[in-house]
Amino acid sequence: MDAKKIIQSWEGKKVLCIGDCCLDVWTYHTVNRISPEAPVPVLDQDANHTFESGDGMGGLVASMVNALGGQATMVARPRHFWQVKTRIMARAPGRGYQPILRIDSTPPKSISDAEADVLLDNARTALLDGCTSILVSDYSKGTVTHYLCQELSKLAGGFRVPIAVDPGRYADWTWYRRMLIKANESEMAGYGAPGEAIRKLELPALIVTGGSDGMELMVEDRSGGCQVTEIPGIPVDGADPCGCGDQAMAVLGLGLAAFGRELDLKFCSDELAQLCELANVAARLQVQRHGCQPVTAQELEEVIKKQQLTPSVAA
Repeated sequence: MDAKKIIQSWEGKKVLCIGDCCLDVWTYHTVNRISPEAPVPVLDQDANHTFESGDGMGGLVASMVNALGGQATMVARPRHFWQVKTRIMARAPGRGYQPILRIDSTPPKSISDAEADVLLDNARTALLDGCTSILVSDYSKGTVTHYLCQELSKLAGGFRVPIAVDPGRYADWTWYRRMLIKANESEMAGYGAPGEAIRKLELPALIVTGGSDGMELMVEDRSGGCQVTEIPGIPVDGADPCGCGDQAMAVLGLGLAAFGRELDLKFCSDELAQLCELANVAARLQVQRHGCQPVTAQELEEVIKKQQLTPSVAA
């Protein structure tokens, strides 16, 4: 299937997003002088200097699914448990804003099994309502636990839907048994050879992202070996990595939802490779933007028309 048809197949597909959320706050300032007390800039608050968004972490993935034509259901803890990330933006007079500092509130404690059961009930309702893929956003902020992952895997198996996870930096990957894992290179460190992780954890696939170096898709082949597909990187102008991993996750989630319940991910490397290439392009568009502005399906299609995808997808 060509890329345009893949993107069009996402329209209206329902995706269950579950995991950590946060409140993102941006404050905007102008620097007119250096402090006489220390070699630091003095920030003058600009008019309308604060902007808040409740779409951080897993919430951002859900927003990105919606922007691409899907219908996301976000399952998360109540808002008062969310971590707050405050980004201090500053500029010289007449220049553009640049981030100079981020302040994070203390992350919440991990949820109890009883709290997890409430989220699992909401997840079951979403699956009954027609969600055909599950995306887990683990930012190590307390929502995703071993128990939650175990029960989510059972739900995914019972409803015959694929489940993918963006792992926490310090998480125990044994929590993610039988899930598709999309990890960056730093998250992959310490887990040995990818083929070993795939076999031990019975993963249908492992996707390792490398920023401008592209991605690697790894699946177990029918002989028990590890088949690796290289997704080349795409040069970009600008480099704001905020949200690019979430953008790739949204593409993967919609693609999995559109595949349908019957597809065996372990033996569909060609289809997954196409999704990875589209995810790579979507992340490329995201990294060129200031802040986290979801990429739309129309924007992806316009990139295809300009022949900026690799031949295997754009053909």
